Amino acid sequence: SLGLCALPALAQVGQAPLPVSRSPRGQATPFYASDGAIAVYAPLSKAAYRAPVLSFVNSRRDELQRALRMKLGTSQCPLEIMIGGRSDGDTRVLTARLRDPAGGVRERIELPDPEAADLAKFRRAVGFALLRARMVAIGGAEENMRDLPVWLIDGALRHIDRDGRQADIDRVLLLWSRACLPPALELFAADSKAAKAEPAVAAVLAGWFIEKREGVNVFEELLRGAATGVVWSPATAARLLAGTEDMVEFDRQVDRRFLAEGRAVVTPGLTSAGIVRRFRSTLLLAPAC
Repeated sequence: SLGLCALPALAQVGQAPLPVSRSPRGQATPFYASDGAIAVYAPLSKAAYRAPVLSFVNSRRDELQRALRMKLGTSQCPLEIMIGGRSDGDTRVLTARLRDPAGGVRERIELPDPEAADLAKFRRAVGFALLRARMVAIGGAEENMRDLPVWLIDGALRHIDRDGRQADIDRVLLLWSRACLPPALELFAADSKAAKAEPAVAAVLAGWFIEKREGVNVFEELLRGAATGVVWSPATAARLLAGTEDMVEFDRQVDRRFLAEGRAVVTPGLTSAGIVRRFRSTLLLAPAC
């Protein structure tokens, strides 16, 4: 739910509407983010939702910027949140990219009933919209831009949520140890069946692109390539993650990475069942229970 009662922490934080000449009849004055990259529109009957929705979107943007280490939100491709006037329990979150006659583009998210809108879908929609806008900001022209795999973006958004990260790693390593994952050529394909069927797989793979590396932001390189017309392929992943386009060598390095994941401490103090299972498997003598 996206009702005001469900957003107690989303108080207005120094946000005020930018001055405008007039609002359309029946529409409240829109609220804008301080940089003008986000705008929230609402009918007069739902005007009270502008502040909490804008604060929620700004908080989500800050969270993504910290995790991805890049600026998100641009006046070149603003994000519009359209609050509807319905109060009928409509949980839909609608998205679209709009093109202006002058050639500009805008991202739009519509919440027909802000009180009932699905919060998880709204968070996802904000993430997708901000990343598409980032592609415009780093030089993407509408006629050249290519899409990244949906599983990769969904995985990145899931990976950012640290609470489920250990569970995702445990799930992926269990699948890998039981030979349920395909070779790298299929695993990193645009239509990767494993990443689509298992959100944990998508999150772990996307996390490899997000992790910090000296001198380069790999995830931003992905966006820059797609923005300038590079079509996604497993070879792209191999080059960025392993410095090779030899898929056999990349497959070996993926296996090595899974081995390393099994020994890494993701959340200090947390020992999951998966960690215990992997530790026992390394012992020459295993306890009975």
